[in-house]
Amino acid sequence: MERTRYGGSQGVPHSPTEGDPRAIVSRSKLEDDPRLKTMWAGYAFSADYRENRGNAYMLEDQIFTKRQKVAKQPGACLNCHASVVKAYLTLGHGDLTKGFETLNQIPYADARKQVNHAISCVDCHASKTRK
Repeated sequence: MERTRYGGSQGVPHSPTEGDPRAIVSRSKLEDDPRLKTMWAGYAFSADYRENRGNAYMLEDQIFTKRQKVAKQPGACLNCHASVVKAYLTLGHGDLTKGFETLNQIPYADARKQVNHAISCVDCHASKTRK
């Protein structure tokens, strides 16, 4: 984790707890700009919003975010944090759109059981064009 010209984030030491075993997290955007708490008042983002640590950490960071503790998060949250193609196919019985709709509506804890990996290239990019 290091800042690059393309973004990135700097690691911040974190004391692991039973609820959050991570030893390093990324910087809190809420601490950097407290106005965000006001802007997102009533939304889970007002409890925890951090810099991205990169694709490899996206699912882990979603699992341990304080947003999971302050609100009942929907499965829709996984769309940006996990590799969901297999989950879509499973939940939609082969229909990606139906799987997407189903994942979005179920509770996060149930949706989380459908995914095993953080977001990957295939979730955003076409395999032949990489666009």
